[in-house]
Formats: sequence, C-alpha cells, structure tokens
Amino acid sequence: MSSLKILILEHVDNSISDKQFNNEFSFDIPKETVRRVKGILYLDMVGYVCIITSHYVRHVKKSHPNDIKYICEIPAILENFNKVQKSIIRDKTTGASLINLEFYKKFGNDNVKLVKLKVHIKKRLELKTIFVRNE
Repeated sequence: MSSLKILILEHVDNSISDKQFNNEFSFDIPKETVRRVKGILYLDMVGYVCIITSHYVRHVKKSHPNDIKYICEIPAILENFNKVQKSIIRDKTTGASLINLEFYKKFGNDNVKLVKLKVHIKKRLELKTIFVRNE
C-alpha cells in the first residue's frame, strides 16, 4: 500500500471517528492527469491540488457507507481514470456557477464515480462525493 493511500486512510478514520475533526488532506494532482484533462476538457489544471475534507468524508459515510472504501483510492482514480467529464452547477447560497469534474474508474465490477468541485481562484479540486455507479 502506498504511503499516500495510508495517509488518506488515516484521515478517513479520524474524520469518521471524531465529529469534531475538521481537517483537510491535500496532495498534488499528478502531471499525467493534468495533461489528460487538458487534452479532453481543455481545462488547465497546472498547480491544482486535491483536497479531501473531513466534512465530505462524513457525507460519504452517511449517504452511501459501502462506498467509503474508495476514498483512499482517489489518487488511483485521478491517475488512471477511464473517463472524465465536467458539469456546471449553481451554488445554492451564492448563486455563482461552479464547475464539477467527474472522474470515473472501474475497480473490478464496480464503476466508481468521483465528483470533485473545481474552485477557480484557489486551484483546488475538493472531494464532493464518491460512489459506485451501476451502469
């Protein structure tokens, strides 16, 4: 198991076991991912980092607990995705347009959908949710 995967697993465990734990875990987006996303979506992600916040870890645990095991696979999903697409949603609070990036990767029989919220100014891809999508 990679050291990054172990660190994410620790972050997930801390987020689930302690509701007061409100940290975020970050790592750089792999260069190959940046290159592939630019080629597919024409979106320049140079300098972006991936963020996994405790809040969204708990969201995944509450909404679809069987899929929480895939949070520690986020680096593998980003590095070796099968498909990526973008969608624009409206922020319920501010009304601003937000860009979601959806990364898909197959793990055995499971097709995992990873939804990231792209934040323009801060160059952050933040975990929004992750779940197994049956097609």
